[in-house]
Amino acid sequence: TYAALLMPTPLLVLAVLILSGIYSLTLSRKLDPQATASYPLVPLHEVAVAAGFVALPIIVVLSTMLTTGAFTFRYALPAVLGVVVLVAVAMARLFQRHAVLGVVILLLSCAGFGMLSVRNLQGTTEASLGKVYDLIGREQITSLPLVVSDAHTFMMLSHYAPRELSSRLVYLSDPQASMRHLGYDTVDRGIWDLRPWFGFHIEEYSRYLDAHPKFLLYVNSGRLGSLNWLLTELASAPFHIELRAKVDDHLLLLVTNNFFSQAALLEPQP
Repeated sequence: TYAALLMPTPLLVLAVLILSGIYSLTLSRKLDPQATASYPLVPLHEVAVAAGFVALPIIVVLSTMLTTGAFTFRYALPAVLGVVVLVAVAMARLFQRHAVLGVVILLLSCAGFGMLSVRNLQGTTEASLGKVYDLIGREQITSLPLVVSDAHTFMMLSHYAPRELSSRLVYLSDPQASMRHLGYDTVDRGIWDLRPWFGFHIEEYSRYLDAHPKFLLYVNSGRLGSLNWLLTELASAPFHIELRAKVDDHLLLLVTNNFFSQAALLEPQP
């Protein structure tokens, strides 16, 4: 969590700066009274608040492990505030007689974060969706709707995919099924309530199955596999599931109602 929130800044350097700053803050009055007079100590309660922000990822992860089990990095995002405050205070305290060093470190940090942001901005969408496009492109049937099993991929595809693909995308919402398989229903309840503002194709699970005896299903069985309840729920329904294509952890399945398949077999052949 800390690495995802704070990279590319080396965590070891951050830890050293923070610990050095706290040490100098607590002991500088004894070691150098004159320096303390010219550079007043930061109140301990403000240091405690910043340290609390730094500890937030630990608190949030433990809380989610004991409750819903659902966690994303943004839940602990305020930890960045605590790290920034403690690092800034530590650098000011350590380099108070060497302002040039502080300016150089600031410029290097801004340049590093700026370069990383530009690189991520250019490659995030392609890296995330490239394999999905490759997978879907292998399927010759393009007239069927494409159900996306997890909300994260569904939102990204709905926003970035070409119109001929995004118009076929569907997300199936069922808070009860999500609660049974994942232990929480916040994603499905939230995406259903926000449906009028998204403008995306979001349907109720049971009603959609009744109206669509055949559709394609995209599943990410890797990193986002824990967010997917749909495939498990379909396994207990009267549907036949056929693997159509696979790229690493990305699966494309053809889902067909068993009754529909039997009826097709019973139809007289011309």
